[in-house]
Amino acid sequence: MIIVITQKTEIAVVQQASAAKKKKELDEQSIIIEKEELEASIALQEAIPALEAAKLALQNVKKKDLDEIKALAQPLAAIINVCAVCLYLSPKNSSNIEWPVIKSALLSDINLITNL
Repeated sequence: MIIVITQKTEIAVVQQASAAKKKKELDEQSIIIEKEELEASIALQEAIPALEAAKLALQNVKKKDLDEIKALAQPLAAIINVCAVCLYLSPKNSSNIEWPVIKSALLSDINLITNL
């Protein structure tokens, strides 16, 4: 009987040590998570004004402006990049940044202004 108690005590000691090690790891991970959560919250708070400004700027986009961009044979890289991002974020979700693809998929969309 003493042998059984000794064996179970040894098992309990090993399990307790394992649990203590796991708790330490979880505590360390918890600290990291809290730090990352704080950093993400700060980044979000910094991004909100830019998002609000972008929403306001979208109210100034007119169909004639989009038609003018669509008429360009080879627009500046900045225009292609902005349109490519819009296409990627659109319901069509294409990562192709070829101007002809962007023109046909994004700028030919009659609901583009509404979707923006």
